[in-house]
Amino acid sequence: MGEAEFGLVEGVLSTRAAWLEKHEVVEVEFDPEVVKYADLLKHAREHDCATVVYTRSDDQQKEAEAAVGKKALRSDKAVTPDKEPKYYLGKTHLKFVPMTEMQAMRVCGYLGKQRKDWNTLLSPSQLKLLEAVKAKPDAGWKDAIGKPLLEAWQAAQATAAGKKTEQEDEF
Repeated sequence: MGEAEFGLVEGVLSTRAAWLEKHEVVEVEFDPEVVKYADLLKHAREHDCATVVYTRSDDQQKEAEAAVGKKALRSDKAVTPDKEPKYYLGKTHLKFVPMTEMQAMRVCGYLGKQRKDWNTLLSPSQLKLLEAVKAKPDAGWKDAIGKPLLEAWQAAQATAAGKKTEQEDEF
């Protein structure tokens, strides 16, 4: 839920569902020139995504304590990636369509909010590939979520053409 929520916030560059100290978390990379940390905290509280707020700097800790009190915890520990990144995206045929991190984050957010206009975020080539995936769902498509864009695109094109590639074996 949190990954989809933050994926729709202007200024958020990437999201990653993960685990930290036995808590499910969303690691958020953002542009502080576009969205302030305090605004992300407010968004998290408004959408019930601030059960615990892990901070990465003393400045973040101060702001988080002011916003959520004792729910703010300072940690420099590495997160453990979730087994189902981009959850809503991964439940559809879209998981086979190579996307940039930003596209995947936004599409996931649209799907999580049940927005029907998610297709406006994809290029004509991506939409064409999605139609090919839907037409041949058993063709051996590889999950493209989080994969390098060029390699995932080449593997998807090869699958669409009925060919096998070296990159395909790496997925």
